[in-house]
Amino acid sequence: IGLPTILIQALNDENEDARWKAKEYLHQHGADMLPALTNALVTSPDKLIRHAVASVLFQIAARDDGAVAALREALNDDKEVARCAARALIRIGAPSAMAVQILAEAIRDKSAAADRLECIWALRDAGALARVAIPALKEACQDADSYLRTEAAAALKGIDPAV
Repeated sequence: IGLPTILIQALNDENEDARWKAKEYLHQHGADMLPALTNALVTSPDKLIRHAVASVLFQIAARDDGAVAALREALNDDKEVARCAARALIRIGAPSAMAVQILAEAIRDKSAAADRLECIWALRDAGALARVAIPALKEACQDADSYLRTEAAAALKGIDPAV
């Protein structure tokens, strides 16, 4: 077993400190481990590992054909994994209509406020491709959370200044 495999397995360690250390190391050195990370994203039976790997790929933002392919495949995964993969695709400059749709749906999911903000920021970064998310962003502009409303309005202006 090599270092990448050990680190990826540690992403779901019962010890929280071990999980954080593994994630931090992968954030700093993950670009050197892209094949192992992308493989884990599409083959790990563990949802927590797939989510953590998608998060690492978001953080390192390496534009790599293998990473893009794995992240696109992860759009069909569990809701949390798919949302993280969608944000990562936009961050590395490889957005897709499906990624934007997943993020638009996530904005409407009021069960995870931090996730909603990250999705709004990703849509803002997606630019014109995120036009299909305008109705969801307009709804978010009516949210009870003032910070979320402000960020949704800023994202709208970034996507389409005429809105």
